Amino acid sequence: MVSGYWEMASSFVVHGAIDPEMFRAVSGEMLVAYCKVEHLIDELREGVGQPGLFQYVQEAVDDWPGAKEGMAGMRRVLLGRGCGGWRVTRSL
Repeated sequence: MVSGYWEMASSFVVHGAIDPEMFRAVSGEMLVAYCKVEHLIDELREGVGQPGLFQYVQEAVDDWPGAKEGMAGMRRVLLGRGCGGWRVTRSL
């Protein structure tokens, strides 16, 4: 549900329905959610047969100044808390 919400919200930004700055002011949670799967995105898309999975989230993140650096910091924190071992396999 979280991924569906952020995909929908990001689509509003990508299509110009919401001002990007307004969206970024309240969407830090999206970066946390996406940084957990970004490194697996190609595998996820292929494994579930959805080539557009997280398409709008990815576009919103790509256009967000400083997002990549922020997500790198989040990953370091998550790894330090034992969350970095999550793996998604094709058996989902």
